[in-house]
Amino acid sequence: ATAAAGRPYRDELPYRLKDGTVRCTDFALSPIVDDAGRVSFLVPVWIDITERKHAEQATQLLATVSTSLGELADTRSTLQQVATQVVPTFADWCAVDLLDEQGSCERLIVAGSDASKARLACELIEKYQPSPQSRHGVGRVLREGQSELIQEVADDNLRGLSRSPEHLQLLRELGIRSHLCVPLVSREQTLGAFTFVTAESGRRYSPKDLQVAEDLARRATVAIENADLYRARKEADRRKDEFLATLAHELRNP
Repeated sequence: ATAAAGRPYRDELPYRLKDGTVRCTDFALSPIVDDAGRVSFLVPVWIDITERKHAEQATQLLATVSTSLGELADTRSTLQQVATQVVPTFADWCAVDLLDEQGSCERLIVAGSDASKARLACELIEKYQPSPQSRHGVGRVLREGQSELIQEVADDNLRGLSRSPEHLQLLRELGIRSHLCVPLVSREQTLGAFTFVTAESGRRYSPKDLQVAEDLARRATVAIENADLYRARKEADRRKDEFLATLAHELRNP
């Protein structure tokens, strides 16, 4: 209506390609007016601004996560905060795995924008814990301490991850389009890993997205280290208080 009245129209609009990929466009509609002041025709212009929007979202996400991480004092809440804040801006769902003292992998958190997909992911995890011998995914990232980017998840990738026909079917039902997995590394020791997945949004991860994911992992690791230091300091203060209380008691009662 704005363009038909002779005024330019402009807006940011999503555009889905035939392969399902969603792009963000800067759309403008410019009216061409004749000598009588009537709109003769309209000139549409689309400019793909997907990369710019992703960069802006990444900058905002890193700033938001950094602010919230500074207020946390334990590992679980730190990881939960990151997992929930990346959905749905950066990922359709996010999972967090940690290694225990025996080197076993435990999946702590799954956050998703689609509740049904999140429940399916939880069901998948309960039945099939990540294997340390896996050629792809969390198992390989935890074993090697190196990030993994699969820009386009093909059925062959799912077959490589699956351990049975049922497992493969569950993986297919998740509708995974793109995948990122980055390790949490503290003092050259791998603590765990973040897994970021896109599905219904149709977004495909790029090497730039991998850099963002690794930055998120580094910031989370620093927050975990700070939480550990805080916990150690609190324990040292408690032991000191106990010692002083015992010493005071002994001095009063020689």
